[in-house]
Amino acid sequence: MIGVGIMSGTSLDGIDAALLRIVPRGPSYAFDVLSFVSLPFDAELDARLRRALPPHTASTAMLADLHRRLGTAFARAARAAAGALAVDYIA
Repeated sequence: MIGVGIMSGTSLDGIDAALLRIVPRGPSYAFDVLSFVSLPFDAELDARLRRALPPHTASTAMLADLHRRLGTAFARAARAAAGALAVDYIA
């Protein structure tokens, strides 16, 4: 099974994505890291994220837009990690 694991931490520096091959091994699993990318947030997304954090307030519309933008950035990171490989899941 091939999967992409994605995360963005509290440092607001960007998104990390790892492409993994996961193989059952007895009662557990073995993981092979096939690729890894770390993509910084672009300046606009970084500014929007920071404007949504305290002490600022964010409207529902602003948060919905930010959610969409983050989803697009996560998809970009997943594509960068996967390259041309078919992926079974993204987490």
